[in-house]
Amino acid sequence: MSERAVERGFLWWAAALSASTLAFAPLAYRLWFGAWPSPWGQAFARWDAENYLLVAKDGYPTAGPKAFTITLPPLYPVLIRAGALVTSSLDASALLWSNLAFALSLALLYRLARLDLPELQARRAPWFLAYFPTAYFLRVGYTESLYLAAALGAFLLARRRRWAGAAGLAFLASCTRVNGFLLAPALAVEAVEAEGARGALRRAWPLLLAPFGLAVQAFNCWLVYEKPLVFFDIQREKFGKALDFPWAGLWGAVAGMRWRPLYDKVMVGAAEAAAGVLLWAFVVWSWRRQRRAYAVYSALTVAQFTFMNFWCSLPRYALCVFPLFLALPELIQDEEHGRLWLGAGALLQTAGLTLFVAGWWAF
Repeated sequence: MSERAVERGFLWWAAALSASTLAFAPLAYRLWFGAWPSPWGQAFARWDAENYLLVAKDGYPTAGPKAFTITLPPLYPVLIRAGALVTSSLDASALLWSNLAFALSLALLYRLARLDLPELQARRAPWFLAYFPTAYFLRVGYTESLYLAAALGAFLLARRRRWAGAAGLAFLASCTRVNGFLLAPALAVEAVEAEGARGALRRAWPLLLAPFGLAVQAFNCWLVYEKPLVFFDIQREKFGKALDFPWAGLWGAVAGMRWRPLYDKVMVGAAEAAAGVLLWAFVVWSWRRQRRAYAVYSALTVAQFTFMNFWCSLPRYALCVFPLFLALPELIQDEEHGRLWLGAGALLQTAGLTLFVAGWWAF
């Protein structure tokens, strides 16, 4: 089967998964609340998805309970607003962008995997992404799928030595999520390994523009609050998050299991602690087994998520660590174990999506 045929298969498969998610969420809403969501997109307007819709509709509020939305980078709300010109609905636009990016991410991950893995393992990589326990966030109006598509595209172009295109996609990634600026040093490592130090300076200099998406966010904060770094203040004041050593976040997650309610013991305590430990274990493995650029990206990204006094959403943030999904086909080569992993992931996704629709915290 040709590469294009395999990619078309992934796109159809992504469409089927998206359709099942878009159909299941309103049904879950009906089961929880005894009525169908009205409008239909209300089933997905939870947590950050609701906040992105708010910003797309009215801009960033400067006061009130939603003033913290300035911490959300501007690209996704802009795309939602633009897409609504076609869909006539902000809800539909948000879901359209996320699901299109999800499908594209699967195809790009397969292309990237083919550069380093045997064909069979390369074909399995998108499966591990699509059935990761928190991968429902790639299809419900969050930024993970858009970020992932841009990051994967940036690395794919970098592997082909198309540095300007890689820089452009990395810039868009950093306009989508704050951690996107970490693509720049990883891509710089790829450039040096591909071109040599002098060649990288001559041919890969556009990568210097890659982290400027963070400057876009700072400028956005300046326009709204006249404070370019106000999102750091809001993270600390609203969410209680501040820079700290990772063991502080780990201890906080473990210690919280003593006093939190049962649901939070699992979702805010055990799940966060397990995700953080496993992500750092993967970073160690990546330094030993993967390309240096992937290892650098994984280490910096996991550090950015975990060098905090309070660990939050790590199971979801793991979706941004795309080298993990290039590693899983190598780590789980046994077909039976692979099916068990995918089956467990599908069940956990279903449970997580149900809780998300019901308004419970699900990362």
